[in-house]
Order: sequence, then C-alpha cells, then structure tokens
Amino acid sequence: MKPLYKIFLVEDEIVTRESIRECIQWEKIGFEFCGEAPDGEIALHEIQKLQPDVLITDIKMPFMNGLELCRIVHETMPHIKTIILSGHDEFEYARDAIKIGVTEYLLKPISPQELETVLVKLAKQIEQDTADQERFRELQNQITDNLSLLREKFLLRLITGEIASVEAIKQSIPLNLAIIARWYMLVFISVEMQSLVSSEMNQVLKTSARVIEEVTQRNADALILNKGVNEFVLILKGDRHEHLEQDSYLLIEAIKEEINNKTGCITRFGISNPCEHIGDISAAFYEALNDARETIRESVPSRSADPVRPLELTKLDVQATDNYLRYGAAASFEAYFMQFTKAVEPTVLESRLFLEYIMMDALISAANFINELGGNPARIVPELDESGLMIPASVTLTQTRQWIEQVLTRVIIFRDQVSDTPNGRIIKHAQKFIDNHFDDPEISLKIVADQVNLSMSHFCVVFSRETQSTFIEYLTQKRIEKAKNLLIASEMRASEIAETVGYENPHYFSTVFKKFTGLSPMKYRTKMQEEMQP
Repeated sequence: MKPLYKIFLVEDEIVTRESIRECIQWEKIGFEFCGEAPDGEIALHEIQKLQPDVLITDIKMPFMNGLELCRIVHETMPHIKTIILSGHDEFEYARDAIKIGVTEYLLKPISPQELETVLVKLAKQIEQDTADQERFRELQNQITDNLSLLREKFLLRLITGEIASVEAIKQSIPLNLAIIARWYMLVFISVEMQSLVSSEMNQVLKTSARVIEEVTQRNADALILNKGVNEFVLILKGDRHEHLEQDSYLLIEAIKEEINNKTGCITRFGISNPCEHIGDISAAFYEALNDARETIRESVPSRSADPVRPLELTKLDVQATDNYLRYGAAASFEAYFMQFTKAVEPTVLESRLFLEYIMMDALISAANFINELGGNPARIVPELDESGLMIPASVTLTQTRQWIEQVLTRVIIFRDQVSDTPNGRIIKHAQKFIDNHFDDPEISLKIVADQVNLSMSHFCVVFSRETQSTFIEYLTQKRIEKAKNLLIASEMRASEIAETVGYENPHYFSTVFKKFTGLSPMKYRTKMQEEMQP
C-alpha cells in the first residue's frame, strides 16, 4: 500500500478547523491529518518539524496571515502544495496567491466533498511530481554513467594513440577532462589478485580503485583510467618534469602502501619518462607498460609477444557496429563480427588490450543506441552499471565474441520491440499488462513503462501514437467498462465496485464514471435494468 500524504491545517476559527478535521475521511483519499494551528506564526514551527505534503490555510488570520505563511513555506519548503481558503472573493487576494505559487485558491464556505475532490487531484499531482523527480534522478544517473563510459573510452583511445592531439583536445572539452599540460608522465598499475577467491576479487577491485582515486587526488594532477579487472593507468600532469618525476614516485609509494594495508595485495608499477606533447602520451603508455612487463608477467599473462600497435585499432570497422544495431538481425552476428574485425592482424585479435577495447566499444555503442530509442540502457545492458569491466586475465577471443554477442543481441531484441509498426509488440505487451492489472490501485505510468523498458516520456509518445489514446484514458476505459459490467450483472454497492476496479476513493470513482457515461453509477444501473426488462 502506498504511503499516506501528510496534511496540515491552519485556521483561526475553531469551528471551521474542527469541521474540516472531522468531516473528511483522510485515509480513504490518501492523506494523513498530521497537525493544525490557529495562526501562521504558530503553524510555521510545526510545519518545519512535520514537513507535510499539503498545507491548507485560511487567508485572513491574526499575527501572520495565510499569504505571508505560504510565501515563507514556498521559499523554504517548495515541495509543499498549498491550498488557501478565503471568504473574500476579491481579485487582489487571488492575484497575490497566484504570484507566490499557491496551488489552489478556494472560496468559503466549502463542503467536505469539494475539498476531497481538490485533495484527490492534489494527491495525483504529488504522485506525478514524485515520479517525475525519480525519473529526473534516473536520467541524471544515466548521464553520469554514460559520461563515465565515454571518458573511459576516450582515455583508452588516447593512450593507444588512436586520437591525434588537436582532435583529443576537442573531444576532451565536452567530457570535462583537462588534458592540456606542460609535461606528462604515464604510470601503469597492476594489483595482484591471483591468491584471492572470486568472491573477494570484486571488493578488492573497488577498494583498490577508491584508494588510487583518493591518493591521486590528494597528491597529483592526474587522469585515471581503470583498464580492467586489476589494471589502472595514471596520466600525471605537471609544469616541470623534475617535479613530476619526484611526485610520481611519492605517489606510487603512497598507493602501494595503502592498497597493501587495506587489501593485503601487492601492487606492481611501470613508469614512463616525462613527455611534452599530447601526441607522445601513447608512446609513454607503452613505455610504462613495458617497464611493468617483467614484474607483472605472472599476474597478467601476455597474450602476444608485442603490445598492440595503436594503428591496429584504427582498422576496426566502427560503422559496422552501428549498422548491425540499426538494421541487423541477431542471427547475423558472426557476419557482423567478421566485418568489424576483418582488417585487424590475426595476432592482435588475441591481445588482451584489443579484447578490452572492443568490449568497451560494444558497451558505448549499445548505450548510445538505447538512449536514441528512448530506453533505459542500464535496464537492458546491466553491464553498464558495473564499476569496471571484470575481464579475467585469461580471456580469449571466443569468450569476448560471445560476451559482445550477448550484449548486442539484447539491444536488437529491444530495438525490435519498439519498432514503429501499428501492432508493435511493445504496445501489445503494455496493453496486456494494463488489462491484467487495471484493478490494482498502485498501477502507474512509471510501472507500465518499466515493464517495457521505456522511459515514461517515450512510452507516452509511442502508446498514444499506436493506440490513439493516452495511458490514463486507456486505463480508465478498462476500469469503467469493468464497472459497467458489475453494475449490470451484480448487486455490489458502488463503493465495492470502485474498490474492485482499482479506485480507493468511491467519490472519485463516481466522478470519473459520470464523466465517461453521463450518469452516476446507481443511475446507470437503474437505466440498464429498465432497458433489460421485457
């Protein structure tokens, strides 16, 4: 059952205050009456303490009137919806209320039924606002996750020499990566984890990554790339090469000691000589890698005698992946992969660096295409939520190809589900879910959109285009049709029927029913019974 929304009442007339408090069945309309006060000054302290969702206040009270109270509430607690009750049907009051953002402006006297109707509408608005905020947070998280992946891919291309200096500077700007410096040094780090069981490795990786990030941020100006299950690359930046060399050794010792203290693991390092240009970063990376090769040979077996030459990565047919995701069939993966890698040297295909690169490329391509279709990348490709690519040291080309096939196949299945055909499977699935759950009062746009792995905004567009009705219209139509059948074929009361078809508030059900049929539930039953008599 969803939580009740809290409501606070401010009214100086005790009779009016008691009438509102006692005459409304708060829980039935989704609210909890959490407090009251006779004036705005007393109310403000309680409101700050209780943090209600809705504030109902009289406009004219001693000490602090309703408009003054609402103005303070909106400035300090903007999430609170406000309803002003006024016996003064004057333009100035309404204009001032609109200016400060009052949600509803109601004239006294107001009946409990009228107030209930307003509150039910507000409950829907609060629910929608909450869903919108949650979706906004999800989008922010997706943007952060995608930005992190794009940064990793950029840095991987930078250290492998795939990007020229000028292009690297251009691409770094939207990624918010400061790559311009006077001097650079590359540090290759490998954390030895062979003695650990698989259940311990993930935690050690997270701890090591956190240590490297924290120690580096404290002691150096650097860019950090988590290359794989136990490998990291630091691009150190500085104004003077002698200071950069000194700082690099101090940094290495601090990282080594802290990782050993927190994980018990030994850390191996390789260091390059200082270089002056962005274009030299790739050569510095291979210098650091070769410097570490002898010490990490047992930890990370090399799959080829020589490191991957940067030029080899440029031979990949990057357009092949985009074409495969847009137009290909899952069954044609082998043909796609051959096209993707056909120009790469056979010896390079077995390189760990190459395998890691194409896995990262598959993730980035998948995330971008899913976003383009309006889907949630993390739901369809959960690997995007992982802290890093968990690539075993002994990974093979066959295993990598199978992994990429699994990722891209899920994207193609999703693509086919959201195809723009009139009878697309995605809409049928959504309609079937609504048909089976329309009597659940908890059903919402977000729940149905999640069922088909679409964002709420994109689902609304697709659903409306394919069904010529909105989600709410379709859901309400299902509920009203069921209610009409129950009114004709049973002796159930209107309140029982309301609950049966998914409405927690009988009064709201009656309002919606009359809007759709032109009659109240009981008048509809009477009319149909009369028409059915011989």
